[in-house]
Amino acid sequence: MKKIKHLMNGINTAAIPDIIYNELSRHGNKRSFTSFVNDKGELVKEFGKLLPPFNALFDYGDFYFFCLEKQYEIFEYFLKEGNYFDENGNQLDKKTIIPFLKEYAKGFQNGYYEFEEKVKNHKSIFTTSNDQMAYNVFTKVYGFFIDNGAFTFSTFLDLEKNELLKKKYNIDFIEVATFDLFYKSGFGGGEFYKAWEIILNNPTLFKSIFEENIKSRENSNSDLMKPSVKENQNENQQIIKEKVEPDIIENPYPRIFTSLKAFNLFNSLLSEFGSSKENVANYSFVFHRMKRDNLIFDDYQQTQFIYFLLEFNINISRIKPKSQLGKIELRESIYNAIK
Repeated sequence: MKKIKHLMNGINTAAIPDIIYNELSRHGNKRSFTSFVNDKGELVKEFGKLLPPFNALFDYGDFYFFCLEKQYEIFEYFLKEGNYFDENGNQLDKKTIIPFLKEYAKGFQNGYYEFEEKVKNHKSIFTTSNDQMAYNVFTKVYGFFIDNGAFTFSTFLDLEKNELLKKKYNIDFIEVATFDLFYKSGFGGGEFYKAWEIILNNPTLFKSIFEENIKSRENSNSDLMKPSVKENQNENQQIIKEKVEPDIIENPYPRIFTSLKAFNLFNSLLSEFGSSKENVANYSFVFHRMKRDNLIFDDYQQTQFIYFLLEFNINISRIKPKSQLGKIELRESIYNAIK
């Protein structure tokens, strides 16, 4: 079986439309930069646009995979922090996690190799045209909820055992790795990777699909992707409300939020907090507070929420415990005013 190549290998980036290149790069975590010496003799770096992801190959012999680097960094961080366990309650480390990563790699390769046939055989009472197949590929990489290979964990351990292990290892939470979940995560990642490979090799076919879908969505909720502007704040919030609420009639993240009202509250908090040096504290507060009000499902985990925030260009490495947040009264007042 032919080995899967790096995503950008052999791709003429100059031939890729900006709207496609930028959407792919949105999943990256590295930026282009230039270095120069200024008038003071200091070496200065100027950073440019985000670069495409999937630059690292994770190789385990017969099994290998590519994944989004920012997702792997989060996964690696919590592995080092000691938050991952197997189903028997054994704490996992960089050696004992390897069998699970091999299972992820199996899923990745199967997802990659099976995706094209899956698109061709998409269930339809009509013959599937090239345009329809192209749109099916597009929906794998763009939408409210995409399966892009984020590492998924379980909360299988019972509550009493969880509490004992948290005290023993002095950690805030526990997530349980299972072979089944790692395989499924890898499978989704393989499909996501293959979909992007198809798009990059057929940019002309996909350009109009990206333009039609991305621009229309940006027109309706672009303010949500930007840091909030403190001047005329009430006016900005009203604009966002007018743009978003008419277009969203169903809960777009039913696996995360318990209702559409809960999602709308998250949207408003996202608008209020924006992106700043307070991201870790702000979004840790959002996670804990919305869970307390049963607006985020009880079994939804901290690492899953961190991955979810990446969809809004909010990149945090962890969820802080409630006792370490600070400015609780300020954040509570904001939360209650919006709610």
